[in-house]
Amino acid sequence: MSSSLHPDGKLNPSDSVTNPSGNASILDVIEARQMSRRAFLKNSVGATAVAALGGSALAGMSDKALAHPLGRKHAIAAALHSPSPAGGIGFASIAPNVVPMSDKVTVPAGYTARVLVSWGDSLNAEPHWDTVGAMDEATQLRSFGAHNDGMHYFPFTPAGKGKAAEKIGNWRGLLVANNEYCDPGLVCNTTSYGTDVISEEMVRAQLAAHGVSIVEVWRKRGGFEVKRPSAFNRRITGRTPCRVSGPAAGHPMMKTDADGKGKV
Repeated sequence: MSSSLHPDGKLNPSDSVTNPSGNASILDVIEARQMSRRAFLKNSVGATAVAALGGSALAGMSDKALAHPLGRKHAIAAALHSPSPAGGIGFASIAPNVVPMSDKVTVPAGYTARVLVSWGDSLNAEPHWDTVGAMDEATQLRSFGAHNDGMHYFPFTPAGKGKAAEKIGNWRGLLVANNEYCDPGLVCNTTSYGTDVISEEMVRAQLAAHGVSIVEVWRKRGGFEVKRPSAFNRRITGRTPCRVSGPAAGHPMMKTDADGKGKV
């Protein structure tokens, strides 16, 4: 995404590091992990073998067991930036986006990416959110939420087993996405967010952008689409009533309404 309130687009054009902090790089972490694992396995295998069968019987076993470690940092880097071997996924890595930001999804050569559903897309037959104006609570509650993080596909499978049931699950199911956070400036359509007076309407719209989005998807005309309307399409937000069960049910800390009786 691109926004004056978002920290993207601020890296040095010649800087290819996506994490400019002083923390160890992922290559350093992997190498340290591999070296400590090698030392542990070598000592453990050697000690166990000597204790059980004697050193001469299994001389060199630990070296053979570790014949293919990831090795040095340059070897790890080469593996990460090389095409997968035959039988693998089969793509080479891509460079990170730096200034100027391309503001698009970049995929390896030979692959394509297309939008299935976007923030503000309607979950029913009503029009999508008009991004010219600010998002409001009512529109957001009937639209796909903001900034999804984790997601999972739950296939529709009829009773029974076999290829027919598996096929149905491959072309129809529920896509459930976690809407982790929102960009207040984009929700409220303002570039001066932080100095604006925060209204209750703005807060409710932002709260509605969080939560979970559930959409029915199906394969149609060679690609997946969101099914509209669908009885399964819905949003779960911080204001969605939930029934609490189990040992925590009825505890004072689980009660959220004014009269202390809790919401169910």
